[in-house]
Order: sequence, then C-alpha cells, then structure tokens
Amino acid sequence: MEVLGHDKPKKFLIQLQKTKKLPSTLIFSGKEGIGKRKLAFLFVKGLFCEEGEAWGCNKCEACQRLDKFLKKLYEEGDIKEFAQYKEKETGGKFLAFAYANHPDIIYVYPEKNEIKIDQVREIKEWLSLKSTSNKGKVVIIEKAHTMNIPSQNAILKILEEPPLGTLFILITSNKGNLLPTILSRAFIVDFTSLKEKEMEEILKEEKNSTIKEILKADQSLRFWKFLKNETVLEIIEKIKNFKKLTHSEIIEIAEKSENIEEKENLIEILELLFYTQLKEGKISLKNYEAIEKILSQIKLGIKRGIKLKLAVETLLFISKIN
Repeated sequence: MEVLGHDKPKKFLIQLQKTKKLPSTLIFSGKEGIGKRKLAFLFVKGLFCEEGEAWGCNKCEACQRLDKFLKKLYEEGDIKEFAQYKEKETGGKFLAFAYANHPDIIYVYPEKNEIKIDQVREIKEWLSLKSTSNKGKVVIIEKAHTMNIPSQNAILKILEEPPLGTLFILITSNKGNLLPTILSRAFIVDFTSLKEKEMEEILKEEKNSTIKEILKADQSLRFWKFLKNETVLEIIEKIKNFKKLTHSEIIEIAEKSENIEEKENLIEILELLFYTQLKEGKISLKNYEAIEKILSQIKLGIKRGIKLKLAVETLLFISKIN
C-alpha cells in the first residue's frame, strides 16, 4: 500500500521518525479523498515497525497486524471485527473506537456523522491502560471536525496534558470546525489536492470514463466508492446529457435520486459535472449560474429534509429551458 504525491508531508513525517521527537498531536488537514488517512496509518506503521522502516517493513509482527487491519479498511471496507462497543448508561450500546488490530493503536471515527463525548471518555479510559510495547500509544481520529463542542472540550483536556508517549493524529477536511485551542496545541500538516499525473497513475485501472472524469475534476478519490453504485452512476451518466432528456427520463432520474442514501455526495458530483461542462464550453455561463444557484439551494434543503425527487426534477427541467 502506498500513497502517491504529498512529498512535503512525507518528507516531514520521515524526519520526525528519524529524530524520534514527536509532537503529542498532529493534525492532517486537507480535502477528503487525497490520502491523509492512509498516510497517517503508514506513518504509525513505521513508528511501530520492528525493523525501523519509514513506512513499515511489511514483515515484522507489528506491520503484519496493521496490514490485516488496513486490508479490511481499504479493500473490504468492513472493520466491524475490530470495533469496540460500550454500554450506555441509559441502555443500548455506542461505538467507542476500533483497535487497529494492535492493542496500542486505536482508530476513532464518527457514528452517524458525529463523534460524541462518550467516545472521548472511552479514549481517556483506554489511555489509562499500560502500553503493551515500548512504542507508546496512538490515537487516530478520522473526521475530527465532526466532534461536537462537548467532545472537543473533552479532547482538549487530554491534549493539554497528554499521557507520556501518546500520539494523537487528528484527520480533518475542515480544520475551521476545530476549536482554536485544539489547533494551537497541534502541529498542522497541510495536504494539497492530487496532481493530474498522480490522478492518472491512481486511475489507470479504472475503466469507466465518467468516474475518471469526475474524480479528476475533483482532484481526489473521495467519491470513488460512491460512484461504484450502479444507480448513482446511471443517474450521473444520464444527467451528463441533460439537454436530451425526455420528460419521462427526468421523472425516472428524480425518483431514483430520492433513494440515494448519501444525497450530499450526489449534489456535489453534479456541481463538478456542470462546472466541467462549463469549462469545456458545453453549457453557457448563464446556464451554469442558474444551475449552480439551484444546486446550492438543494444542498441547504437536504439538511432540512427536503424531498430530493422534487428538487432534481426542478433542476433538470429548468436546466433544459435555459
């Protein structure tokens, strides 16, 4: 497993490994789908590698344990066997974190789009346990910006006096949502979008031209898995030729859109699609501005629970007229 690009962050992280002077908190900041999480795990793999290899030797026990977790995470998309659920005081269970197939490395991620204070309390409890090795302990927090205010205040207290030998890596695509006091206590590693050559290399095995087009336009891989959904791809490919859509086709597309779970992703992809068509001269600036205005309203509406079916119908009918 490798991460293409990001030479500056890689160089900095390797230097940290060589000096062995790690800050207690790192923040990996940049848009989604560009390799921040993967590089975080490779960095940690190198820290725990028994051979001292920068990104891991792939042979020692620590590397193989992490590799098993990463295979589940990236290839199978299922880490349920590593997830730790705890009992709520009010009854029921909640997701605390996942062991990265190693007792000294945990992976914290949001459940239902939010990291709650109960999860932070479990992090604190886990940190009170003795490390099983001389490598310290690592907490990787995915989508750190989804921590609510109580969670952020609770994690701040830990970051102010972190246990000796503990490393926090907060991964975020929106560091502006993190408290200034958290940002001030961390070393921020900024990641830039993927370059065209890097995207070409990553997508060389991808056969679908529409998927390639959208991912390249976004300069990231954040929508790759979403676009593998046959219904999503069908919707996108039909909307690419929206001027030729019949009334019945528009109704069909709208109905299928309503059943898409990650509706925000669909709208963001449509924004990319229409912007690409503007750059290629396939639609006029006037048409694009009208479409963009509707898409912005739809994004706000989704948060209020609007019916996407009606919104998509409106978008496509108005787009055809302009």
